[in-house]
Amino acid sequence: MPIFSVRVMHQLPPAEASRRVRTLLVRVSAEFAEELGNYREKWEGNSGKFNFVIYGLIVLGSFQISDKEVVLELNLPAFARPFKGMVEKTVSRLLEGLLSSASSPPNL
Repeated sequence: MPIFSVRVMHQLPPAEASRRVRTLLVRVSAEFAEELGNYREKWEGNSGKFNFVIYGLIVLGSFQISDKEVVLELNLPAFARPFKGMVEKTVSRLLEGLLSSASSPPNL
């Protein structure tokens, strides 16, 4: 599976950045509940792992949240390789909006 990383800088306290990322994962899993199966998420401090099944394929990901940045690593199924750039751009935009100091959540 292709792996990609998205790094987004932020100026939030790590606990707030973590709260926002967790809230985003809840929103995404609820909004796409029909497409996602077996959604799992596990956090230890400001590090989290998640996985789900979409169209019969397993997607694995992790978040590392530090004082200055959030790093998302995502393993995409091979068929998604042509969309890797689009996924990276969309995820970067979403995380940048999420981690800006503005309090309103970005649109999915």
